[in-house]
Amino acid sequence: NLINMPIHKVFSNDMLVQKILHFLQSEDMKNATLVCRKWNDLVQFPRFWTWATLKIRCDNIKILPQSDRFKFVENFAFVQNATGLDFFTPDQFNSVFRIIAQCSELKLK
Repeated sequence: NLINMPIHKVFSNDMLVQKILHFLQSEDMKNATLVCRKWNDLVQFPRFWTWATLKIRCDNIKILPQSDRFKFVENFAFVQNATGLDFFTPDQFNSVFRIIAQCSELKLK
């Protein structure tokens, strides 16, 4: 009986944790990935990230292909860095579009 189950047992059951995480709003989902390594691992599936819009900036362009979540998002946007001073070079755009071509699920916003 789930109602009578001790809380530590609920959160040690991966399937139950995934069910609970599935109900989180987007900001809460991002925060849940920071709770512990186990929770981060449990949300490395497309169903947890299809809502996201990946923000591509000059300062994160090189690390994007290393991110598993990059393959899960369905939307992306080019944005300026916080300083607003950095711009994308033609080589950077070409690099991003080569990566995007490998991930056909992505949609340009």
